[in-house]
Amino acid sequence: MKGIATMFAVLIVMIAIGITVTGLLTNTFFQTNMNYVEVLKERLLISALNQLSLAKISVTHALRYALFQACYEKAKNGFCDGLCYENGLKYWRNYSSTKIPTLNNIIHLIGNRSTEIFNEYANELSARFSSIDGRKMIIPTLNKFSNELKIDKDDKFIQLNVSTSKKIRKYVGLVADSKESYIEQNFNFSIKDFIPIIKMFSFGRKIAENDFVGESVVQAIRELPSDCKTQEKKFCEDEDNPCPNCKFLDIDIEKCKEDFEEKFLENMDNRLKSIREDAKSYDIKINYKVNNFYFLINGNCRNLGCEEDESCGCKREECSCTCLQYNEVDGDCECLEWNLEDCTCLEYNIEGCECFSSEKICECEEYYESNTMSCRYNWKVAADILINISTDYVKYPVYDSNEKTTKFRNLMLLFNVKSGYYDAEKNYLEGREELRKNVICEVERSEEVEGLGTSIHQLR
Repeated sequence: MKGIATMFAVLIVMIAIGITVTGLLTNTFFQTNMNYVEVLKERLLISALNQLSLAKISVTHALRYALFQACYEKAKNGFCDGLCYENGLKYWRNYSSTKIPTLNNIIHLIGNRSTEIFNEYANELSARFSSIDGRKMIIPTLNKFSNELKIDKDDKFIQLNVSTSKKIRKYVGLVADSKESYIEQNFNFSIKDFIPIIKMFSFGRKIAENDFVGESVVQAIRELPSDCKTQEKKFCEDEDNPCPNCKFLDIDIEKCKEDFEEKFLENMDNRLKSIREDAKSYDIKINYKVNNFYFLINGNCRNLGCEEDESCGCKREECSCTCLQYNEVDGDCECLEWNLEDCTCLEYNIEGCECFSSEKICECEEYYESNTMSCRYNWKVAADILINISTDYVKYPVYDSNEKTTKFRNLMLLFNVKSGYYDAEKNYLEGREELRKNVICEVERSEEVEGLGTSIHQLR
């Protein structure tokens, strides 16, 4: 702030010097017939009046810039100032806990900071004006906010009022360091500017209080594709893997997370739509940025039981052979014993019989079993979001301590909201896997769990 106070003061005082010199030259022209002392007194008085008049203008601008600067600093800090910090971030909502500044908090923060900044300007201006002619100028500083400085506000404007018995004083003695002779003016001012900070706060409070972030999280989970929430797969047994085959069914977590983020942004934008429209009439725009998502997926897979399944193939079959054509002999030929591998007859009832053509007929007595694994995935997500509510077109001359420059900038109300399911963040902080796998294999009979796994788990 030292830098901006100095630049502001130098600019004002350069104008003051010009006015002072003009006053002295004009006075000299009309006072040629007066004695030297009287002329000097007149010159000093005119110079002091010029400086005093400009000082009052300077104070008006100093108060205005102090108000701009205070609003910029405090809004950018979320009006937290120790009220709503966690790990260096400013949270108006942290899950179910809200720490939203009150309107009185905001006014006092702006007022106190305006007072501090103005006092820097006042000290710098006093020094600069005093250096013009070596005769002291006193621009008073302000005491505690709400004593000498008050703020009135509405949705679009902030009015800063200064009322005090203090005076702006300029010494005009013939001797530079004399304090015997001075002139002074009242130190009462009223500054009113378009600063929609109260409406910005109102929009921010609505977003935090109504938990736009948490509601968007829940809705996005509900709208996840079905394959992110349920899976079923049938496993056939074989000689090496008897039923049941109890496996956990994985899902494409990264694809599901992308789907969630897309749904979250859609829901968040839908919730902000109406207040964004309202904000336009106040030259306010509302944006947000995702700082982080935390995911916890509880996957539960259950075996629905084993049962014979024709599609898995035959496990045990009964086969028989039939001769389609015998040779001609006396009597009716019949095969008494067959080789079941190739259906060749090993023994006939009549000597000399021969089967020219045979057929093998098999019937399955027992099929391989299959079991179905039914999995449900219970999603819990926490979202950490930065809310940015700013002026759109209107900018203010303010100093930014990070960039260390003074230029026209938008006012920005910045604060964080963290909402959704705390379990997801806790899981992340404990260093655990996002997907927790649980497999239940034992069942008594498949019909006892008929339909299990087909319903979608309720997420909230």
